[in-house]
Amino acid sequence: MSCPTCDHTLSGIGRGMFHCPRCGTLVGCYADGSALVPALVARCREFGRALRHVARPPDERDWHRLGIDEAIATPAQRKEQP
Repeated sequence: MSCPTCDHTLSGIGRGMFHCPRCGTLVGCYADGSALVPALVARCREFGRALRHVARPPDERDWHRLGIDEAIATPAQRKEQP
């Protein structure tokens, strides 16, 4: 099963519960089957949006080098690496 946040393979951690080792998302912790996305992922997404509006943003290569982009977005949502 793939992670709904970053598309990485989920690991089983208990009966019907799965954890993503890449971004920390938990699946199966809610009765409706929705996922719990870690607060850090949400904050990094917001930070990424804010960087687009800065006159001289930090080097985006660091965003990719640190693995932030792959941990907060599915492959279709990721930026192309510069």
